[in-house]
Amino acid sequence: MPAFGRFLPLRSAQRKPTNDPKRTLRKTKGFAMMRTVYLDEAGADNESPVIVLAGFIVENEEHEKRISLCIEKLISLYIPEEDRADFAFHAMDIYQGTGYFEDRDKWSVSTRVNILENLLNIFFKSRTCICYNYIFDENLKNKSDIKHILCHALLSLDLDGYMKRLHPEEKYCIVAEDGPSVKNKIKKTNEILLNPDDKFKAILGGRVPVQDTLFSFDFCKKTDSNLLQLADALAYVIKRYVQNKEYSEMLMKYVFPVQFLQKFFEDKPFGGAIIHIYDMPKR
Repeated sequence: MPAFGRFLPLRSAQRKPTNDPKRTLRKTKGFAMMRTVYLDEAGADNESPVIVLAGFIVENEEHEKRISLCIEKLISLYIPEEDRADFAFHAMDIYQGTGYFEDRDKWSVSTRVNILENLLNIFFKSRTCICYNYIFDENLKNKSDIKHILCHALLSLDLDGYMKRLHPEEKYCIVAEDGPSVKNKIKKTNEILLNPDDKFKAILGGRVPVQDTLFSFDFCKKTDSNLLQLADALAYVIKRYVQNKEYSEMLMKYVFPVQFLQKFFEDKPFGGAIIHIYDMPKR
């Protein structure tokens, strides 16, 4: 039986993405090339009724460098030089004024909001295709593993269909934050996609079991990949918007024009999409 997600090898990447030729458009045995999808999650704790997986597709090496440079410029603009080594933007810390941004005298609300706005605007500036899936269900509190696995399965199926439809000669690598919990959930997701039980068959319908597809995984720390920092910001803002949190619509408009917010999110307990930002109307 073909593997849905290949863990050969299941490794942790301790390197900067711009210095890793395997992170960009790669030659792959039996296939023309490989794209990279950077994903991060929000709401994985047991108390959250919402789980979001969100990220974006890197088309090639030049595209990756362009996105990375935008993030590096923001770090240079806002973060003192002595603090830049191993620095990583974390959207929740930026928004809430915690972690590195806990000094409210130094980091005002307006400054922190500007950082988030500039991070989110990178998607439009770099003409990047974004992807996301979310589940909002009060009944799933204290069941974060189930939420995460289902959310990851739905997004994996969307990505697989997208690649088969538009890039049938290419494969892709999903890059996620390094950690035993994430790796374990992704392994369980692949088992379900290959051999779903009756419960997941009922949820995923005729889309499982999956056949004739192949992608790989890679894992790294946010300090080693500034592109994961951007995925983190997208997942965090989508989570806040789904929960109708304060200022969330203002931030989401830096990613989605108003008519797209209404189309993809209004009154929906779950949803997902792969969206070409550069096909949207200019704001």
